Amino acid sequence: MATREEILRQQRDRALEKAAQEQKRAKQIERLLASEFRKRENRRKYIAGGYLLRALLEGEKPCESYEDLLKILDQTLNKNIDRRAFDLAELDADTRAKRKTKRRKKQTAVERQPADKTKPASFKKTSLPPSLIEATLTGQSVKNQRKEDTAKVANDPDVPPAHRLPQSGKDLAAQFNTF
Repeated sequence: MATREEILRQQRDRALEKAAQEQKRAKQIERLLASEFRKRENRRKYIAGGYLLRALLEGEKPCESYEDLLKILDQTLNKNIDRRAFDLAELDADTRAKRKTKRRKKQTAVERQPADKTKPASFKKTSLPPSLIEATLTGQSVKNQRKEDTAKVANDPDVPPAHRLPQSGKDLAAQFNTF
């Protein structure tokens, strides 16, 4: 049978253990709160920066104060997650749908740049080198081009024989056997 003193010590140890667990939980919650704050701040910066950049590129004068920015964002933001980042009231589904259709109409009304007809379509949407695209479009084989380049280097009198590319597998074996 445990004495009164032993029972009190066990209760104290359990209370200290619970307190340590609660402190760990409190630290986890603090980290989660800090993470949420950073995410919200980054979203706010992204949205506000996008607005300011667009306004400057279009030659408009950006807003003069934070309140002006909030008024503009209140009129333009459609996603509730974006609106929550600025503590704006959430929109119902009907209002969001109306705003989206207005934006689409506005985008189609904007004049678009005429397409450049001098270049093939493949030049516009690729990061490949133009010579490779041109060779592909004209039907010239890249392998044939490489063979021609190799032959030029192999027959070039300015290139020392040790630096020339071998023409065949036999030449390659002979080159290694000389060392």
